[in-house]
Amino acid sequence: MLNKTTVNFNNPSNILLFLCLLFFYSGTVFAGSVSGAVKTGFLFNFFKFVEWPEEVNDQNFRLCLVEEGELGASVASLNGKRVKGKSITVKRNVQGEAVKNCSMVFLPEDADSRKDLLKHLNGLPILTVGDGESFIDEGGMIGLIENGSHLGFEVNLSQLKNAKLQVSAQLLKLAKTVKGGS
Repeated sequence: MLNKTTVNFNNPSNILLFLCLLFFYSGTVFAGSVSGAVKTGFLFNFFKFVEWPEEVNDQNFRLCLVEEGELGASVASLNGKRVKGKSITVKRNVQGEAVKNCSMVFLPEDADSRKDLLKHLNGLPILTVGDGESFIDEGGMIGLIENGSHLGFEVNLSQLKNAKLQVSAQLLKLAKTVKGGS
């Protein structure tokens, strides 16, 4: 017989625990580095906690990588996974105007044209996620930051609002920093 357990999702610690458990028990085995697998888990969960505007009525989510970097094989595991009734399609080495066809763009810290791409995507309903302490200051929306062996994230709320993207309050509670909040 199964015991029924409830979790209080008003507590940010419980939300983080839930996200971690969901990631590790989602039935997907990630290949590649631990860091790449954890970042891939974060990207997957960002799809769950961000809402795109109604005029973006795509049948699928498109996760675009400007450069593969350390995500490598782990991000391939997201191909075909479903979130909010939509399937995720991963596109690699996306350049130029093709980034405008993405739902989420991942820009690694060492991407050559990162600042230019962020300017190019400014105001479009495309979630920009990247590595490094300076990502949200460069105009990105969600920056993944490493603290020792832990991974956290920062949110640039003004960039999200500018792109007409809505982020859940639960996700904001988990952010290390929320910039541009009102």
